[in-house]
Amino acid sequence: MAFTDIVKKSLTPLLYINMAAMGFSGLSLVWWGFLGSAGPGFIGLFTSPIVFPLLLLPAAILSGMLRLAMNSQVHPAIEKGLTFLSVIYLVSVLSGYTVMCFYFLVGAPEIPAATYAVSSAVLPWLIFASKDRENAFFTGLVIMMQISALLLVALNVILRLDDFERKFWIIWGIMMTCVGVEAMVEKISMDLKKRREGGGGSVTPAS
Repeated sequence: MAFTDIVKKSLTPLLYINMAAMGFSGLSLVWWGFLGSAGPGFIGLFTSPIVFPLLLLPAAILSGMLRLAMNSQVHPAIEKGLTFLSVIYLVSVLSGYTVMCFYFLVGAPEIPAATYAVSSAVLPWLIFASKDRENAFFTGLVIMMQISALLLVALNVILRLDDFERKFWIIWGIMMTCVGVEAMVEKISMDLKKRREGGGGSVTPAS
């Protein structure tokens, strides 16, 4: 199954899982008197339709420049450079948003805080991605964001990380690693497909 197929089929289940996790953990935090810790997550969720397009505006500009470069048939290095800058920006925004969600949960009970940090970080972006389900690349980045946030929780339990700059770079590094692995898998899949098609085209029917 191709990466894009996995991404598209994963979106809806992840939406429901993160909705349930954010709702339950958020209510738990409020019940235990941590309304101030839970509040920013809900604010981020409800303001995301306004805030996210503004955050993604530079990426949209880079994407437009990339399309112009492809249509103008400029040097491939320019296309690769614009693609790289776009990926770097998107990963940085998602990483920063995740770390911010973790920051507001400092001092709250660990289990609901960790659950709420991950779900409140990812859910708004999943909802945003669901509006354009054909954009498998961006949805894939959000899924990588979820993986990175879960791994950060595990590392935080083991290492007791206090430095939020370090947490940012951990998430950023994990996401960029995921992007690299995905690109490598896609390239291998495309190469195998081309070989199969080439092999099939070389066979001539017997006369």
